[in-house]
Amino acid sequence: MTVFAVVFAKERFQADGAHYLLHVVQSENFRIEHQRYILIFSQLLAWLGVKVGASLNTTFILNSLNPVLWFFGLFLYAVRFLKDKRAAIGIILTSVLGVLHIQFIPMYEIYYGIPLVLLLYAHIINERVSSIIDIILFAGILCTALFAHPLLPIPIIFVLLYSSFERHKFDLRLLIVSALVIASWYVAKKLMLTEYEAGKMALVTAEWNTAYKQLYHISYYGKLLVFFSTWYTVPLLLLVCTCIFLFVRKMKIQLVLVILFFFGHILVVNFTHENDPVLTPYFERMYLPLIPIVLIPFLFTLCRELQFSRSFIVFAMFMVVGWRMARFAHIGHMYLARTYQTEHLIAVASSAEGGKFVMNDYDFRTCYSWADWSYVMETLLRSSAINPQRSLSIAIPEDMTEGNNATGLGTDEFLFRRWDVMKDSSLNGQYFILTNGKYITLPSVCR
Repeated sequence: MTVFAVVFAKERFQADGAHYLLHVVQSENFRIEHQRYILIFSQLLAWLGVKVGASLNTTFILNSLNPVLWFFGLFLYAVRFLKDKRAAIGIILTSVLGVLHIQFIPMYEIYYGIPLVLLLYAHIINERVSSIIDIILFAGILCTALFAHPLLPIPIIFVLLYSSFERHKFDLRLLIVSALVIASWYVAKKLMLTEYEAGKMALVTAEWNTAYKQLYHISYYGKLLVFFSTWYTVPLLLLVCTCIFLFVRKMKIQLVLVILFFFGHILVVNFTHENDPVLTPYFERMYLPLIPIVLIPFLFTLCRELQFSRSFIVFAMFMVVGWRMARFAHIGHMYLARTYQTEHLIAVASSAEGGKFVMNDYDFRTCYSWADWSYVMETLLRSSAINPQRSLSIAIPEDMTEGNNATGLGTDEFLFRRWDVMKDSSLNGQYFILTNGKYITLPSVCR
């Protein structure tokens, strides 16, 4: 993963990745939104790089190494502190399963929060919720996971229920601690709910949202089956093996919990969203909670009961990780091509006067059709890394149709993003030097 992070460092700040990285470089501080303070950990190395005055190219590498540091730290926590090798293996698997495009946007809160669910289970199953330090750590992990993403309470509730039936007892101390943390989180979210998160929650009751009607059609479930068989092959195989095992062993309650939470989560997502026919970063995030729901019963129940040797489990893990890394490298070629295209457009813009440009509409509709709202942020970062003495802001046509951006921007203003107009002079002079002027349309580079 370290080698991958270094090789693809320039490709790993797409979409939201560019948004957060630019904020860190610009403000030399963390960018936290929606109380998801786990973002601190996803920005830590980039922030340190900016604080010590590292170049943008070095900062890109540090930003790419951040998830490697995070998962390695959790791996050590599982092995050294919890003494749980199954949890450690699960941590490694959560870094590669259920993610593909997210490997090139490795700052998503839910990606950082998913392995915490396994640590919660490891704390419980190893009875590490007894001493004061254990309780504090457990509560801290639980609170961080809850605030990381609105969908993470689903696998967390699964963990609390599944662990109780696995241990054949309800721990009163665990119940009190969990209830207090969850109640505190719920009250805090109600008091500090942002407009963005409120809008997402409103999808459930919005009259215009008719996505749930697709669930009435049998053919739609066939499409979902094809989708998961194609993009979630390993998790689906683990689910089938686990369910067969639980059925044969007559572990009925555990079987019901796995099936209920796995397919229930899919229904929750599809109740408010129409599933894309191909995997997208958005649906990767939506379905990531399925990974701990599959891994926990497989690693902690099936592997334990069947007494698989440690060498077999490790060998199987390396096979899965190796296969996933090959998939990441394969799709990485698409992102390498996008980087090449962007740097080519920057080179074309560099030959013109000024520092603010708009992509040609023909290019946006053809060979740059993948460019999105973050492109203006990405080009500011990339151009400044290429030439620290001249930053470029290249917007896409859609950016200019937002509000009065097309006519209202002053010569001393630029688009930080299409919704945020800033003064040229407000940029961090250590990293960005943007020339005053109007946005001008670039000639086509796709013809």
